[in-house]
Amino acid sequence: MARSLVADLTGAPYESVAVAVTIDLPAAVAEQVAALRVKTEQAATQAQEASDLQARLVQTLSTDEGLTGREIAALLKVTPGRISQIAKKTAPPQTRHPDTRPTTKSA
Repeated sequence: MARSLVADLTGAPYESVAVAVTIDLPAAVAEQVAALRVKTEQAATQAQEASDLQARLVQTLSTDEGLTGREIAALLKVTPGRISQIAKKTAPPQTRHPDTRPTTKSA
C-alpha cells in the first residue's frame, strides 16, 4: 500500500520502491518483546525435545517392555491414535525385495 503510494506520487517504477517500517518502542516494552522472543524460542526447543523423547519412549515401551498401544497411551496420557501416529513416524521404512511384486487375489 505504502509502496504503491510512493510509486504513484514520485513516478518511480513500483519495483524500484522499497519501504522499511521501524517501530520505536519505549525501552521497557522493547525489553519485554525481546524476552518474549527468547522464551518463545526456548519453548519451541523444549517442545521438540519432548516430542523426540516421547517417540523414543513409545518405541522402548512397545519393543523392549512389550506394552500395547492402549497401555502406552494410558501411561503417557494421550490417545491410542496418537501412539499409533508416533509409532508409524518412528518405525523404520518397510522395504521389499526388488524382485517381488505385490500380489493381487482374483475373485
